[in-house]
Amino acid sequence: MIYDRAVVRPHIRDPQSIINRETPMHTDGSYVQIVLGARALRGTIHTQINHKDQPQFVFRLDSRFEDKLPDFFVREGEFVECPRPSDAEVAAINALVRAAS
Repeated sequence: MIYDRAVVRPHIRDPQSIINRETPMHTDGSYVQIVLGARALRGTIHTQINHKDQPQFVFRLDSRFEDKLPDFFVREGEFVECPRPSDAEVAAINALVRAAS
C-alpha cells in the first residue's frame, strides 16, 4: 500500500499500525447485516478472497428467513457485524415479508 506523506501525521512512526488497528477482523462465520439496499439482509460471511487488493467475502443469507437468495460476494464496508436474531425476531420479519407480498 502506498502512503501519501502529507496525509500521515509526523508523530506516527508506523502508518501500518493505524491500518491494522482500524481494520476489523472478520472471522469465518461472523454474523453480519448488509447495509446496502432497501432490505436488511442478515447472514454469515465466509471465505475471504482478495480481488484487486480489496477483501471480499462470500455472504450466505440466514436459512431461517423465507426470502431466499443465492450466495454472493460482499466487500468490506458493505456489511456490519450484528447479533444473531432470535427465532421470534425471524418469525416476525418473515410475517412482515409475507404481509407485504
